[in-house]
Amino acid sequence: MTVPNLLDPSTLTDPLNRVLYDVYNRVQSIAVLTNRVLRVFDPNDAMDKLKGLQSYPGVGIIYEGTRSVDEHQPSAKIGVMGDMVISIVVLNTPNTMINADTKTPTINLLNLIRQSLLGQKGPSGHFYRFIVEAAAVESKGAVIWVQRWSIPVALVQGPINPLQPGSRF
Repeated sequence: MTVPNLLDPSTLTDPLNRVLYDVYNRVQSIAVLTNRVLRVFDPNDAMDKLKGLQSYPGVGIIYEGTRSVDEHQPSAKIGVMGDMVISIVVLNTPNTMINADTKTPTINLLNLIRQSLLGQKGPSGHFYRFIVEAAAVESKGAVIWVQRWSIPVALVQGPINPLQPGSRF
C-alpha cells in the first residue's frame, strides 16, 4: 500500500485522507502558518516535530480516529458513515524575551484557525463541526492549545445499496 502524499491530492483515494488534506490546506493558508503545519501521529509526535521549528507558532494536525454516527440516522443503520475526529495542536512561544505574553497571540491564532473551518464544507460535502478548544500544556514559556473538530465521512466508496448490482455489500 502506498502512503498518500498530503501535498499531492491525486494520491488521496480515501475519504479520510481527503479530509486531512483539506484541513492541512485550510490551516496552511493562514499567513502566519505558511510552511509551519505538519501532519503528525499523536500529541507527543507533534511536540517532538514542532520543537524543531526555528521560530513559532507551529501546528500539528492529528487524525484522532473515526467513531460511529448517531444510530438514528439512515446511513448508520448500514454502517457506512463515520464521524472523523481531527485535532489541531498549536505550539507558540514568545518571539522575544520582552514579549513574554504567548496567550494573547495564540488565542488570536486559534480564532483564525476556527474561522478557516467554521461554516465550511469538507470534501465529504458535510460541514466541519467544532468540538472543543483547550489549553493542553504551558511549559518554559511555550503554550500548547488543542482544537478538536469532527466531520461525517463515508467509510466505503461506491454504491452502498445491498440490493443494487455492483454494490460493495
